Formats: sequence, structure tokens, C-alpha cells
Amino acid sequence: MNQNPDLILVHPPSVYDFRRRDDLIFPHIFNTAVKVSPMLEMFPLGFYNIKSYLEVHHINVEICNLAKIMLDHWELDVKDLLMKLKPRIFGIGFHWLAHANGALEICKVIKDVHKDVPILLGGNSASYFYKELIKYPFVDFIIRGNIPFQPLELLIKHLIEKDSEYSKIPNLCYKKNGKVYINPDKFYSEKSFFPVNWGIKELKDKNINFVTIIPTLGCNRNCCFCSASRYSTKRYALQNKVFLCRPGKKILTELNSFKVFWKSPLKKRKLDLSIPGYWHEDRKLRSIVLNKIKKLGLFSVLHIETFELMPMKIIKDITKYVNPIIEISPESHDFKIRKLCQRAVYTNREFEGWAEKVLELNVKRLEVYFMIGLPGQTAESINDTVKYCEFLLGKFKRKKNLIPFINAMIPFLNPASAAFEHPQKYGYRLFYKTAREHANALTEISLKNRLNYETKWLSREQILNVTYRFGRRLTLAKMRHGYLSSGLGKAIISRLDETFQLKGALDKIDLIKDSKRRSGALQNIAKRIRIYNKEIMTGKFCDQLPIDLSLYNFWYEI
Repeated sequence: MNQNPDLILVHPPSVYDFRRRDDLIFPHIFNTAVKVSPMLEMFPLGFYNIKSYLEVHHINVEICNLAKIMLDHWELDVKDLLMKLKPRIFGIGFHWLAHANGALEICKVIKDVHKDVPILLGGNSASYFYKELIKYPFVDFIIRGNIPFQPLELLIKHLIEKDSEYSKIPNLCYKKNGKVYINPDKFYSEKSFFPVNWGIKELKDKNINFVTIIPTLGCNRNCCFCSASRYSTKRYALQNKVFLCRPGKKILTELNSFKVFWKSPLKKRKLDLSIPGYWHEDRKLRSIVLNKIKKLGLFSVLHIETFELMPMKIIKDITKYVNPIIEISPESHDFKIRKLCQRAVYTNREFEGWAEKVLELNVKRLEVYFMIGLPGQTAESINDTVKYCEFLLGKFKRKKNLIPFINAMIPFLNPASAAFEHPQKYGYRLFYKTAREHANALTEISLKNRLNYETKWLSREQILNVTYRFGRRLTLAKMRHGYLSSGLGKAIISRLDETFQLKGALDKIDLIKDSKRRSGALQNIAKRIRIYNKEIMTGKFCDQLPIDLSLYNFWYEI
């Protein structure tokens, strides 16, 4: 890494001092298809967009995945590492609210060791909490919105030229002589969204085989719990439309840049490509993208998400070009609950008929995602959702390529979502509302106190209890139907049981008021917690699929 670039983009861990904590457990992220530890070391793909854009404009950018570095080097002194880095400006990614503690603490550390180097925050959470965050002494700038390229270019050029007149930089918040300034909004279009150049130095020599393209920003859907919904996008994204789809030419430019991997001597197999969003609903764009994918011949699998029951003609069209994995999120088995969430509405019978037809095609896998913590959801309802998952496993057992998942909205209900801003309307109760409150919540001893919400139907304690209970049951069902081997399934069950036992022990300790007794109780369990956390952080994180996802090298693992 060049230690003196113009900009260093830093991705923090979820909790800054996670390696030293022996009073907190960081639970295993289970029943997902994401290879990531509880420190969420997957940095936003936008880091690569920013780097690609700025380097075209002769601004040198480095990416520091601090979360990953800390996981790989357990004894690393973070202060020493940061002291060696001397950019013109540090950019801290504060995209997901689950990084609240890490983002704010890293800002403090940087300001402590580099008093004269400005600190910039950006990302969804920074955009939402900007009025609070800009007041902190360790935050100098915030760029709001989903498309920060031009404002960021202008800011860095001002720093290079030592020009402190920032008033004409759109979407910028800053402090000058102790006073906070919030510049006027500018709404950007899809034309301003810059593609990733996958041939940049950090990527081209890596044996990466799982990559992602983001073709869209915002959404026309209005799911009440989503921070990228139509409602949310209108409020903080600073886009000229709530749904933007990048021009086909820019998507093709990005796809073409993947050729660098195929030429690499490290390349052993084709790439798995994920393209989220509903770009495939546009017939012309679908044709452009799929033709390029086929022509390049670089991709073995294409991951596609759908919000509705994707028309069969579209799936048939896709399978002519590539072997897809289709991801769909009904969220609940219950039609009424889906409707309360303003989610896609189709009956289970319609879904099952659709799934039958999908699996008759050249589809590698159909992944079906359910959620805990929704409006109207009771423990009995979640029990019925798991029963439905078991039914699906049995119904499609002969093919073994329909896989259900269930997990909770943990730890937070998303900021900017309709349910976050109007909790009572959707049956939620919020415990934390500011960025600082969320940062503090991430270090609560009791897991239930880390959740920022409960519902009229489930308390925080109940949400956690049903999450582990039904996650365990779904794992057993996958073993029973042959989706998971006995050895792997038992290991998952053992890990879930250990998590639940430690959770219970810490819940009891958290109730101790006497500080001396509380400290002694924590000391008695500290060794067990250290061992547990180290195993979780350094082990295999993705264990719910019938394949070994550790075979994948993801785009953020640099």
C-alpha cells in the first residue's frame, strides 16, 4: 500500500476493540449465504467505484480493509498501523449501521495520531445521521448521498490546492472555525454513477473468483424495513429518481474489465458473478448484459435476486446464456405479514408452482429467504414459517437445489426505513435513535440489549430466542433431508447451543448491580468468551449451504 496517497478509504470492524473484549460474545452469523465474520469485513463495493473514478481524475486512492487486517493479524497494534499512513484525507466508510462503533472509534484513533489530517465520513448511515455526526470533534467532512464521486473529487482537489473555500461543493457538510456548514443538495442521475475497473492494482493480481456488479441504485419497492426502499431513497440518497439503472455501456465497461482475472496466472476456474437488483426486468438491458456475459465466457454462475415471482420467459432467457442462482425473499410464509411489510404479495401455492417450473430449467439453485422481526409476526407465526421451510425441503428433495434460510433482523432495524421513522405505525418500538446510541449498543453485555427494536408481538428477548431455536430446527431439517452432512450439521448445532448458553450466562451477569460481583462474574467466564470469539472470528463463517463456500475468494478479501 502507498502510505502517502491523496485518500485512504478505511473499512472499520463492527466493534473497534473486538479482539480485547472478554466480556462480550460476537455470535456466529448463521443461516445465510454470506461469507463474513461478526465484524462484517465486507466493505461496500462503492469503495472500488470511488477508487476507479478518482484515479481517472489523477487522484491517488488506497483501500484499507481494517476489519480484515485486524482479523488476519490478531496482535496488530492499530495505532501503529494508522500512524504509518499519511494521506491528505482519511475516508471512513459508514454505510451499514452495524459499523457504528467501529466507524466512530476509528475516527477518534485517527484524529489522535493525525491531528492535522482531515476525516471524511460517507455511506448510507453517514448520510442519514449527518447532522449529529458533523458535530463530533473527530469528524471534519461528510458527503451525503449515493453518488459521491464529483463532490469527493472537488473536495480532494481543494485539499491539494490548499483552498478552504468549500461552499460550492454539493452535498458536503463541513466545519470551519468551529461552525457547521451544510451545503445545498445536488441530485445526481445514473450518468454520474462510475463503473468499477476490476483491473486496478489491488484486484488484478488476486485469485478472486466471486465478484459483484451493482447496476442499480434505489428501488421502486417500498418494503417497510428496508433502508434502500422508495421511501428511504427519497429521503437521503440525493438521486434525481428513486430508482436509477446504470446505462448499458457502463455495465459493459465493467464486465469487460473482468478479463484481467482470466489472464492472471493465478486463475484456476471461472468467476461466480452476482448482479443484484432488478435490472433483468428491462428487456433491452437484460439482452445487452446476457450477450456480453456469454461472449466473455468468464462466468460459471450468475446470482440474480428477484422481488416477485420472476416471469418464466425471463428465467428461460437467462438460462440460455448462463447457469443462474436465483434468490427470492418472501420474508414470511404468511401472505398477510408480507402485505403488512409492503412486500411482494403472492400465495404459497403460486410460489410453489413457480418454483417447480424454475427447477425444471437449467438453474443451479433457488435460494429462499425468510426473516424474523417483521410486523405482525408472533412466535407461532415463525414456527409456521419454519414448518413451511421443512415442507419445501421435503417437496423439492429429489433435486436438492431449493434451499430455505431464516434469520432475524439483527442487531438493528435499518435507519431511514419507514419502520425506523414511523415505528408505531408498523408495530415497532425503538430503543436507540442516534448514531452514538447505536455505537454504544454494540458493546452491551446482554445480546438482547444490542437490538434497537422490538415489536408489539415479540420482545427483544423473544426475537433472539426464536432466532436460535428455529435456526437450530432448520439446520436439523437440512440434515434430515440430506442438504447438510451429519458432521457439518452437528458442528453447526454445537455452535448454536454454545452461543445460546453463553448468551444466557451473560444475561444473568448483566442483571448484577453490584460492580464488584459483576466484575468477578465476568472474570470467571472471560476465558471461555475469548476462546469462543476467536473461533468464531477465524473459522468458516458460511456453513448453511450444501457446498463449501470457503472455496470462494470474494472481491472484498484483499
